Amino acid sequence: MQYNVSSSYVFGNCRNGFNHFGKLLINGEIVAESKCHYINRTWEAYNGQSARKSACWNWMQSHEESVKEAIKKRMGLKRTTPKVKELLVEELAKDAKYQAVKTHYDSL
Repeated sequence: MQYNVSSSYVFGNCRNGFNHFGKLLINGEIVAESKCHYINRTWEAYNGQSARKSACWNWMQSHEESVKEAIKKRMGLKRTTPKVKELLVEELAKDAKYQAVKTHYDSL
């Protein structure tokens, strides 16, 4: 299946600076959000890169955790063993949605 991954951000003012609210969309559906707060001046060129990357990162971490828990449940384990970590890497490498989000994250 083909996944259309995109991200966007919205600017918001606050008392001592500004915020960027980032969103990660997969096939047009919002799957993760983030907020970055900036105090007056910052290194960023204000294109929302940090907020957008943060939304991608949040989704990837959540997805990795759910895949890891599924592997542990399938194997009847309560702890994360080296074998679980090995299987996690293999499954994520085959996961088209995860790879699409990772590619988008790397392009930001």
